[in-house]
Amino acid sequence: MSDSQSDRLDEDYDDIKHALIELFLNVKVRSKDEISEFTEDTLHDEKEKLLDSSIKALISYVKTSIEILMNLKVEDYMAIQKIEKEESKKKDNRTLSQSSSMVSGLEPPSDYEELIQKYEADIRKHI
Repeated sequence: MSDSQSDRLDEDYDDIKHALIELFLNVKVRSKDEISEFTEDTLHDEKEKLLDSSIKALISYVKTSIEILMNLKVEDYMAIQKIEKEESKKKDNRTLSQSSSMVSGLEPPSDYEELIQKYEADIRKHI
């Protein structure tokens, strides 16, 4: 392999490494304290530390950060689904109680009233 090819591979390696570092720093999950204390100097320090890492390690860091973000997203989705389900149950219960109160306030149909009167008359005759 010639020196120009070797130089080109080294440049490609460095470009890939810097791109992975940038990607990792963009997807890295940070606490509120880390975010509030974040400055250009801390970003530069992080980049310098990551330059000593291998490409394989950087890919692993990115993968782990993305997995954490996905888990957080799933937890948020599940919490939203739980809240929506509880609200739906409350709404169903309110609807059910409203409909039952409406039914209890209605007069029984006249057919039933006539049947009840007939049965009462039969019972009186029997006694």
